[in-house]
This record gives sequence, C-alpha cells and structure tokens, in this order.
Amino acid sequence: MVVQARASPILQLIRGTVENVRVRELPDQDLVQRFHTQQNQAAFHVLLRRHGPMVLDVCRGVLGNEADAEDAFQATFLIFARKAGSIRKTASLASWLHGVAYRTALKARAQSASRQRHEACVPARMSSQPDDLTWREVRQVLHEEVNGLPERYRAPLVLCYLEGATQDGAAVQLNLAKSTLRERLERGRALLRTRLVRRGLGPAAVLVTAAWPAPNAFACLPASMVSSTVKAASLFAAGQTAGVGLISAKAAALTEGVLRTMLLSKIKVAVVITLVIGALGIGASALPYRTVAAEPPSPEFKSAARGQDDGNVKETVLALEKRIWEAHTSRDLDAVAALLADDYAGSDSRGRADTKKSNLDWMVNFRVVDPEMKNAKVVVLNSTSAIVTYEIQYKITSPGGQLLETVPPRQVTSAWAQRGGKWWCVYGEASVLGNDGSRSKATGTADHRKADDTWKMNALIELGKVNREYVKPPKRD
Repeated sequence: MVVQARASPILQLIRGTVENVRVRELPDQDLVQRFHTQQNQAAFHVLLRRHGPMVLDVCRGVLGNEADAEDAFQATFLIFARKAGSIRKTASLASWLHGVAYRTALKARAQSASRQRHEACVPARMSSQPDDLTWREVRQVLHEEVNGLPERYRAPLVLCYLEGATQDGAAVQLNLAKSTLRERLERGRALLRTRLVRRGLGPAAVLVTAAWPAPNAFACLPASMVSSTVKAASLFAAGQTAGVGLISAKAAALTEGVLRTMLLSKIKVAVVITLVIGALGIGASALPYRTVAAEPPSPEFKSAARGQDDGNVKETVLALEKRIWEAHTSRDLDAVAALLADDYAGSDSRGRADTKKSNLDWMVNFRVVDPEMKNAKVVVLNSTSAIVTYEIQYKITSPGGQLLETVPPRQVTSAWAQRGGKWWCVYGEASVLGNDGSRSKATGTADHRKADDTWKMNALIELGKVNREYVKPPKRD
C-alpha cells in the first residue's frame, strides 16, 4: 500500500501562485470558457480585475450616487455570470461589458428616480470626485455615444481608450491585423468626435477623444466589493441565489430586471423573424432558428431538458396556447394565472401595454366565447423556448352572457419559455388583420376612442352596477 504524502502548505501556495499567474495571462475568450464550463472562480476574478475599472467608471459616469454605482457594477458582472455561455464574440468582452454596464446604470438611475418620487429625499452620497460634476456629465455623454457606435469601432475604442490597452495588445485580443485595428480606431474616434460635437461638447469633444484617460488611473476597485461579487457570481452562475451580505437587495433586483429586459428584446427579435417567415414565405431552414418541420432534431437537442424534440415542443406550446383560450371561455382565472409568467409582458391590438395582472383583471369583467384559431405556426428557438403565431376570431360577452362585441380577426404572436421544468407564456402581442391579411394596431380616431369609453361604461352597466341601456360603439371603417 502506497501512502501519498500531503503537499506542504508552502508547496500548495507556490502551485497556486503559478496557476494564478498562468490564468492572468489568458485572453478573455479562454477565461470566459473556463468560467462557463468549469465555473472557475479564478478566471472570473481575473476578468473582473481586468474589466472592472472600466465598468465602475461607466456606472459612476451615469450615476451620481456611489452606492447606486456599486450596485450597478455588481449587477453587470452578475449578468455576465448568467449570460457567459451565450456571448458570441468573447474576444470583444470589454465592449459587451461596456454596453451592459451602461444599460444597467440607466435602469438603476430610473429606479432611483422612481424611489425618490415615493420616498423622502435623502442626500445622495456622491462618488469619489464630488467637485468634478461637470467632468462626470461629460463622461456620461461619452459612454452613451460610445455605446451607440457600431461594434467594429466600439470594441477597439473600449480597449484602447477606456481600458488603456496598447494598440498591439488590442489587435491580438480582437484577432485583427495591426493596420486594421489602427484604421478602426481612427475611424471610431472620428465618429465619436462627430457625435460629441453634435451633443454640444464642442472643443471638449476634441480633447476627450484625443486624451481620454483610462479608468485604471483613478478607479480603484474596493477589495470587499470584488470579493463579494466573485462569490455571488459563482452562486448566480450555478442557478443559486446569492447569499445574504454578498450583494444588496437593490443589486439583486437590478440584475433580474436587466436580465428580463434582455430576454424580452431577444423575444421581440425572434417575433420579427417569425413574421418575416410568414410574410415572405422564407423556408425556415434558411434561418438560424428551426421550425417544426424544417429538419429532424439533433442528438444534442434530443437529450435536452425533458427529452423534448422539436415536434414535442410544438405540441406542448400549442396545447398550452389553446388552454389559455379555453380558460378564457370558462373564466378560469387560476388556469390563466398558472400559464402566464409573473413577468409576462406584451401589447394588445391597440398597442397598449399588457401584463399578467391586466389579463386577469379583464377576465373578472368579461368572457371570451367561440374562439376560432387557425393558421397556427410554431418556431422552435431551442429546447426551452418557442414562438407561436396564429389568427383568431372570437366574441366577448359579459359574465351574464350578453353579447358585447364580435371581435374581428386578430393576428396573435406569443412566446413560451421553460423555467424550472415548467412552460410559461412570457410575451404576447395582438394586431388587427385587414381584409388583405395585413397587420396593424387599431389606434382609432377620437370618436372611436369616445365610443370605446361608452362601450366600457355600458359593459359595466350590464354587469349590474348601473341600470342603463347598453349602447354598442359605431363600427370602425
């Protein structure tokens, strides 16, 4: 029997130091891969140290409150921890983080403004540069305009101007020839200068684009924030909730809010693709998404969650979509509540915002009768998400059975996502179908809106709240 001696603490320290040095020298794409596949905490720590100063500078530029800036900083890296596997251009990670940090900071600012409207105003704790408010405003405009540049120009600018990388280092990182990197940098700087002048910065735009200081010169990351963010990200990437004390409640809420917004943006893009398929008759095999009949599922897809292939996903979401309409006919609020996600969002045929609550509130007062669904199509995005489109026509009655309206044909698009093994409807959109099959939102004239108000009032009358005669609104042209 061979007994292996335990390595001494000194030897373990040496090995750890050597390994950390090796990790620090890896490019972004290798570090992202390590973190995503192995949940390697050291890889995440290196990425946070490498790009954290730039991210914190973006957050401080948008937010005047240091605590809010730190919340946005942590939320940005938690979003990265959750989305690491879906970033297509990991070599341009700095550019990706810049965009996420800017949008996250904007959302934090909106939430802060909302809190101040409902709470007593508390003096804000300013950032570490309280006497430099004008410069902070300039930085805010700069980050906004950098975020609006095309990716080919934004990535070199973020690396060289916001992170202080050399042109040679940026060329290697982005896998570009030095001459190509230099051309893109010059072109990006010229575009940025034009944008800044258009925003009214004038001569300051030339100064900013000529000598923008890298944030490493002044943005020191607090050790406690780095440590707590790394630990929280490891838990977050594994699908667990960050422990108490690692991140604030505001940072957690901000993270979930931005992730929800990113999901809805992705869904809207998928909806547009789905509509293009229907409008142009493009075969789904020509697109990056798979329709149900396009091709047999791959082995990887067969082994995905719950073993569903494309056909099974189609049948599942289509049955659930029909179940929603069946629940509307029986006014089964519990059934609808069990199918609509809490963060469900969409719009009705008049372009008004639609939520889970508004759906359930509508069902309290009205009932759907004789829904007729036709031309249903399903686009399977992956094993856990799909888009459903179809035409539908139905009638609306009061709970007592009086006919209130015969709804003309509508085109409905909904998105379904599987969460924790259960399917949820996360997005819905309805539009009016014209005689030629065209889709539009029924905004209506002032007379029509007035008629709608009469329709609603008389619908409530029929419910027994007031005993007056029901008046049906005039028919729209």
